[in-house]
Amino acid sequence: MLNDLDQGDKKFARVPLRMHRRLLFRLFKREAIFISVRGPSPSLLPASNAFKVPSRCFSKFLEGSNSALDVLREALPIVLRVEAYVPFTPTALTQIARSLPDTLMEELCETPEGKGGLLAFLSHFPSHFEMKMEGTTHIVCRVGRSKAPDHLQRPDAVCSGLPTEKFPVSSSASSATRDSKYHSKNIPAELYSHFPTFIVPLRALWSSTDGEGGGIPAPEPTVTASTPSEAEERVKRVVENLLVHYREYLIYVNPYTNDAFPSRYTKEGGAEDTSTNIAELSLWELGYAALHPSVVASFHRIPACRKAVFATNKRLAAWRVEESACYRLARLFPRVHDEIKLTAEWLAEAKELLLPHQSPLHVLCGAPHLFKTYSQSLSAETHQEGEQISSNLAKIQLFSQFLLDNRYAIQVTESESELREQLYIVSKGVRSAASSHQNINIPIDRRKRRKLRRKLQYLTNRTPFFDDRVLAQFVFDALPEDRPMILKNLVESLPEAVRYCLPGDLKQFFLRYPSYFKIFYDYDAMIQRANLPQPSAHSSNDITAEDILQEIFIRYPLRYHPEKGICLVKCVSGLPLWIMQRIRTLSNFEEDVLQALPQKVEILPRSQNGLTKEEEKAAMQQYRGRCDFLIPFRFVGNLRNQLEERYNKFHKRREAKLSSA
Repeated sequence: MLNDLDQGDKKFARVPLRMHRRLLFRLFKREAIFISVRGPSPSLLPASNAFKVPSRCFSKFLEGSNSALDVLREALPIVLRVEAYVPFTPTALTQIARSLPDTLMEELCETPEGKGGLLAFLSHFPSHFEMKMEGTTHIVCRVGRSKAPDHLQRPDAVCSGLPTEKFPVSSSASSATRDSKYHSKNIPAELYSHFPTFIVPLRALWSSTDGEGGGIPAPEPTVTASTPSEAEERVKRVVENLLVHYREYLIYVNPYTNDAFPSRYTKEGGAEDTSTNIAELSLWELGYAALHPSVVASFHRIPACRKAVFATNKRLAAWRVEESACYRLARLFPRVHDEIKLTAEWLAEAKELLLPHQSPLHVLCGAPHLFKTYSQSLSAETHQEGEQISSNLAKIQLFSQFLLDNRYAIQVTESESELREQLYIVSKGVRSAASSHQNINIPIDRRKRRKLRRKLQYLTNRTPFFDDRVLAQFVFDALPEDRPMILKNLVESLPEAVRYCLPGDLKQFFLRYPSYFKIFYDYDAMIQRANLPQPSAHSSNDITAEDILQEIFIRYPLRYHPEKGICLVKCVSGLPLWIMQRIRTLSNFEEDVLQALPQKVEILPRSQNGLTKEEEKAAMQQYRGRCDFLIPFRFVGNLRNQLEERYNKFHKRREAKLSSA
């Protein structure tokens, strides 16, 4: 070993081999590679393999004027060097740009993919980076070599090469590209120009060939569509031929045929098969297709293929199904793995959760890792309302199931009776003999209670809300669109079936979804949507009693009649934080606000606040003995007339809506 080193490196050679490797690991850990000196050409290895194959680590420094780190940087593709600075957790693009070295940023901008900057460069490598827009912020995380975070996983599980229920792929994108079958040179170029990286209806492939993004046809596909033009018919034949001969490079989902592709072609020479039913041939048009994840992981190697895929994705962008749509439909499934019938009533209910142009069936088929959708042929006697009818009047009934990923499974070792007993002890605050004798008040362990409830719910009623992504989407939709909310009030407002699926540590759960939620502490733990700016601090001295009453008037809860009045406890949840902060600094709300403006409000006796004794006791505990929060009052004069007008309009609309339902 000493003979291979020059005179300047002999001092380093005296370092023991173990310390030598440890030093080299620290030096090159950031680049996440090690070089083998056994072969004539160095091979690149992930850093995680260094412990499995220690003999392939460095045994000496590379010779030359440049340092070993510079040599490695020049030998490594730029996309992998940029990837080393992109974390697996969702991170703002501006934060990633600040962490990149200036030399790497300059080299990146000189590449053809980086002419538009870092954003354009990352968008050229979807197998390495997952990008998402949250408000005005670009969110980026690394994919391909590790599974993406839950809330950034696309429903089609194709863009990032994620495994699905029907189409499992390797967790490493490099293993997919090493497969000769999925090498870019073996894949026909026509696939890239016709199929996108996300699942779309087949009819969109030939009905949107004008390059303008394509119009969106009827939400529910039918085989009795309008006759395609000559150009569309030509594209349709090309798509059918690609599905027949290159099915292994594509994802094909068709609930009407249970993913089978009936074709008029045979394997011998492509001759027509006259025995195939014409009606079955028309059903293939109702399917959904996309490029296979392994194909997506390899197309970036050839610039021409990459350009074709980007053009196809842009042309069919209107058909992309957002992940939120999949998670919203999941809440309509009563239990995990239970078969439900896709009736007309169910499809109408699902349609209300989606955008106007989105089809519930497209959302179900676009997420095969979440839903299993299939069909059964029915006889004429068993025909029911809501069944889909094909061109030859054969009746087909669609069914679907929600699939719970194994990573969300809960290990429960207790029986149902044991869990109920433990839950009773925790919920009721059962005391020991010593604590009861000493009259010690034992607080309820809410985190432990949530854990026990979740285990019990998992045993007795396993719903899709055990999928954290479905649960996060439901909580996100329950949040106000324009203001924060007290975390405790949010949890209490959730339905029981959702609340019992919440994990024990709520804060850690919400922090795992930074693109959905923002947690902060004001006078209590607060939560709001991530796209909302955090409320700025207001000076308490600038807020007057008139400002406080004005905010109460604007946000007056219309479930209470203006003539009967209201107390502060009933409207506190709708007030802005800066108003509540000012109210809490007042020594007495009745004296400082209500009595100061007799021309606007009238103070009522406390017995007319509409609260029961239990509710008053709970309010006193929550607001730390503030009796002035229980004093009822009502607006007078023109203010009351305006409130009564709003109250009457609100209840008329509500009655009309209930009568129409």
